[in-house]
Amino acid sequence: MQNAEIGVRSLDIQSGLYRFNDSLIDIKLRKTTSIGKAASLATHLRGLQVIENYDGLIALASKLGISAIELESILSTLDEIEYVRVIGSKQNPDRVEVLLSNFQTTYERLGEQWELSNPAEFEQKMVSIISKLSSEAIHKNQFNTTYDLNEAESSLIMDLGTQGGLIGSYSNPSTGYEMFYSPIYMEENPQDVISLISKFPDKDVKKTFELLKSFPGYPVFNLNNINNDILLEMMTSNIYQTPAIDASGGRVNFMFSPFTDSQDRQMLKHARFVVAAVRYGEKFSAYGHLRNPAQFLDSLLTRGYIGRNPHSDIEAQYGVLRDCGLGKIIEVMPGRFRFYLSESEYAHNVVELAKKILFSQTDFDPEMARGIVEEAWSERGNLSSYEFTGYIPNLTNINNVRRALSEKQPLNRSQSSQRIINLTLNTLFNGGEPDVF
Repeated sequence: MQNAEIGVRSLDIQSGLYRFNDSLIDIKLRKTTSIGKAASLATHLRGLQVIENYDGLIALASKLGISAIELESILSTLDEIEYVRVIGSKQNPDRVEVLLSNFQTTYERLGEQWELSNPAEFEQKMVSIISKLSSEAIHKNQFNTTYDLNEAESSLIMDLGTQGGLIGSYSNPSTGYEMFYSPIYMEENPQDVISLISKFPDKDVKKTFELLKSFPGYPVFNLNNINNDILLEMMTSNIYQTPAIDASGGRVNFMFSPFTDSQDRQMLKHARFVVAAVRYGEKFSAYGHLRNPAQFLDSLLTRGYIGRNPHSDIEAQYGVLRDCGLGKIIEVMPGRFRFYLSESEYAHNVVELAKKILFSQTDFDPEMARGIVEEAWSERGNLSSYEFTGYIPNLTNINNVRRALSEKQPLNRSQSSQRIINLTLNTLFNGGEPDVF
């Protein structure tokens, strides 16, 4: 795995488990949750320049499941990767300066720190599994054999994964296969999607999803010409709805992988409509083909409208963007239209996400909200008298964790997990008599 991937998955694991106060997590995932806590704190410091109120930072960190004692080591980690600079005493800093603005670099450096910490084999397996489930579902048998899991490890991973909302399971009634998937990385109706893809050989499913990931917004305009049974099944079923545009070049559907790394499903849906409109303009519009999609979207953000030369197809091609509240369409002359992008932060974020999908084949944008805890975010105003910079997420739209620290509770443990705790305690208290000096 790339270091940035490790950093992202560590944050995902911590975001799922932060509300639990359980020794099992400390024993089996302490390196990963430590890096995850650093990523979580860094996420909540974006947009700040200087933190003057250390007590305020302690309060914010506590909402993320980070104690005051832990905060010192977390800040030390962030200082080491040059995300922050701690000024003054490490125990009670005079101020903390936020240095990094590129959050992708933060994930890369935190992933490197995870590697350098020499995590135990179990932690390596856990991070690898969560990474794998971010892009596909896994058969139960494949799950155990691929990662060389014994019965105790498999049970423990399921205990942690299911209660943290990281892993779900589903038994396909038609095949009897038990599948593992990750609810946080899949679209709606995950069980129905898994049931659908379970009908086909794994290699064909993998090939199809690689196609959809490498070319997001894959156009489907004639079902009779589709020679991929999986695409055909996805199109003809009511499980997976794909954006469709019906304009001068006829009706075209645009397909995306059902696996997603975006935590804001509504924003993702709207960004895919933007991608669909761009794809339509590339190959299907009768009014000329869009030659430079990147420049087109940049112009939309800076100029604020589509239709430098207004034409009649704009209403049909971009009406879907108007219908989901991203802007308005105005008839600037008889039968000729322009689409005007809303000036809202949300609309601009949707277009930025569409650019990410089109040009990096991923819907993960490290500059957008990930792992945000609303209770912690509300504490930011107490940290500094300095002005914030541009990063202010739309907390009404993100799918964030809304659990307060007071809800912390132990995990529900299986017998295998409880046995791990008992063995650890037995080892601790089996050290013999103390030395006498």
